[in-house]
Amino acid sequence: MPGTLLLWVFFQNWYLIEWHLLTFSSLFLGRRLAWSVLRALISALTPSQWTASFVIVARSLATLGVLSALFYTTYLIVQRHPLVNMLYLAYPYERQ
Repeated sequence: MPGTLLLWVFFQNWYLIEWHLLTFSSLFLGRRLAWSVLRALISALTPSQWTASFVIVARSLATLGVLSALFYTTYLIVQRHPLVNMLYLAYPYERQ
């Protein structure tokens, strides 16, 4: 029963999630995991003499893709929220 209540509360507040910020955070935190999986896949599927070249190309393309997605989500976040609100996320606020 408590689990059902927790799910109900979670889904009632679904509209409060900032999807662009969640996407940015997921990309920023998950890029290493994605690269590790991609590199393991390249190592398993390509011949050994080609692996180094494929890894270099894949790293470049993956970096380009992740940076593009991060810049795009940053653009969407900046368009939606004022600069002062974004500074509240980075600057510690101390009550006195």
